[in-house]
Amino acid sequence: MKRIWILLIMILPCMVASAVEINIAEEVLDITPAIGDTIVPIRITVHGVQVEIRLNGKFSTEIHLEDHEYPLKIWESRPGVLFIQKYHVRTGYNERTELHFKYELPVMDRIEFYDSQHKLQSIFDVDAHNPYLKPNDSIKVMPYFFDSEGIRFLPEDEHLADDGLGSHWVHTIVSGNGSESKSKFIEVTYTAYEVSKSNKMLGAKSTQVVLDTEGSKLFCKEFPYKTSTPVVANDGSHLLFSILPIEAAENAGMKTQNEGFEIWDIDKALRIYRSENENPDMWIAEPVKDELTGWLCVDYTFPNSIELSRHQYLFDPQEEVLYDRIITTSEMKEFTVNWFKKYRSWKSIVELIAFRKQILSHD
Repeated sequence: MKRIWILLIMILPCMVASAVEINIAEEVLDITPAIGDTIVPIRITVHGVQVEIRLNGKFSTEIHLEDHEYPLKIWESRPGVLFIQKYHVRTGYNERTELHFKYELPVMDRIEFYDSQHKLQSIFDVDAHNPYLKPNDSIKVMPYFFDSEGIRFLPEDEHLADDGLGSHWVHTIVSGNGSESKSKFIEVTYTAYEVSKSNKMLGAKSTQVVLDTEGSKLFCKEFPYKTSTPVVANDGSHLLFSILPIEAAENAGMKTQNEGFEIWDIDKALRIYRSENENPDMWIAEPVKDELTGWLCVDYTFPNSIELSRHQYLFDPQEEVLYDRIITTSEMKEFTVNWFKKYRSWKSIVELIAFRKQILSHD
């Protein structure tokens, strides 16, 4: 009998503790919806379905529909900025199987901008602003399409007079899909790959659009080459983008256009710097923004070199100063290993190691 009482005494505190934990957990669950209820729901229509949105700075949901392989996503990429997807459907014919097919892909439909009271301020319809979806009647438009294995790039000196432009393969990239939510800007890049009537790649052109978090268009310009999505200075004063080669299966590893990068003054809509790479051993990378300083960064890499890592360019948008230096492989390894402990930004490296310095001009 004593043993039974002893066991009860030993077990009782655990039972009480468990009961307390359960009660606390239940209270938390009861309280959570009450907190959520302070957010006024917004109802929007996505693919014919009513969706309830609760803007809390990081809202995210998916719509799973019958007869659709992929869900549609709706998410708050930044507080008050709602990204909404739609389906792009393409039909085709497979000559090998002699069967028709339907290809469906979730793509960006629109961006909705809300104020602090969760009232809709503006809507940016992604396709409606695409300048390449409605060319003249002689050009066929193929949105969200690129057949890297079924096409070959032709340099300009090999273009045939009787094989003119036949179609545009149109791509759209909307940056900041949740991964760059600290940015105050949304960058949209429209690209039209120019394809001849005999299915040869002739070239490409891109249009860059920069929006602020209220939906106002800060920058919009077309460039006669394929570009990366730009990185934008924290204060919206400048942007930097790479000029990229056009790559398909038959010309992989070949430079199909003069690559490089450009820096633009957004307020003045003026280019203040252009780099054009003439070194066959260097390849342009896509730009990034230094998180700590807000500097705009881009580099050329040396993929076939053991000694050299990259030619690094760093732009300080506040001072309009461009720094550059060739970084060796051993230096880059040391920067990487000690980045968080010693450097944390490219500015720290510039202060320790000699870089070439250029004050950019608006002339």
